[in-house]
Amino acid sequence: MADLPITLKRYNGTNYDVLYPLTNTEQVEGLIDSNTQKIFEHLLPSSVFGGMRYAGSLSENKTMEECFFLIDGYVSSNGGQPDGCYFVATTTVQLTDPANENITTVLNSGEEGDTDFPIILEPNDWLIVDRYDETEHILYWSVINNTYQDASTTKKGVMRFATSAEAVAGTEQYAAVTPLALEARISEYDSTHTHSATKVRQYSDLSNIGTTSGETLSTILLEIDSKIAGISTNTTNITNNSSNISTNTSNISTNTSNINTMNATLSSHQTTIQGLESRIEILYQDVANSSKVGDIIIEY
Repeated sequence: MADLPITLKRYNGTNYDVLYPLTNTEQVEGLIDSNTQKIFEHLLPSSVFGGMRYAGSLSENKTMEECFFLIDGYVSSNGGQPDGCYFVATTTVQLTDPANENITTVLNSGEEGDTDFPIILEPNDWLIVDRYDETEHILYWSVINNTYQDASTTKKGVMRFATSAEAVAGTEQYAAVTPLALEARISEYDSTHTHSATKVRQYSDLSNIGTTSGETLSTILLEIDSKIAGISTNTTNITNNSSNISTNTSNISTNTSNINTMNATLSSHQTTIQGLESRIEILYQDVANSSKVGDIIIEY
């Protein structure tokens, strides 16, 4: 029998009104999921889901191959594509990726930068199928981190600000110090500590610092600044004196050269004098031997 289009109408005394019967969804075969009492997802367009579909929870460690089988089973039962299907971790779950010749797993960088296996999912983290390349058999996943771990010296994470009381106590290991808390710490230390000369001085010209009973850190630091300024002045004087010494050294070198020249001249004069003495001695002998000369006295 051929399907015939039928329109139900009722006469209202003047015209015929079209009747629209109310359809009971429970009477439509294959429309309602008896478990959820909702329309089967595969009967709805993907635009209804906005590209995201909850595929179940993860409560134990899984391989990525096992996750793929879970997604495949979900899509087989509910229709649609793997793209956008996601799991939610209900406890700490470790994901591993053993060698699998049937499918390749690629993990995109998540909010914590995890791209290498094993991956640790914390409670409420999502594992999402970005897309499935049926031709190359590659399944692309991403992790959305919904549980932020505390930061430490070895891990990135969330860190809160320390209170002023925590900064003063100095025992909290996982809290960042703000300028206000730091000021509270410095003020507390400054008001409760005195400083002896032996703890602050290393040089003899600073030996008079800190000898006053009850002297505070601020006072000592001011006096140290004054002494450092004095040291700077002395350094300048030493530099000037070094320059004068250099000039004097140059003068001494010049005088030494002059003395050497004078010594050479003196030596030459001594040689000349010795020659004259020798000639006078010869002359004296000649006079002594001469018969024509009377008493002649030669003094020299």
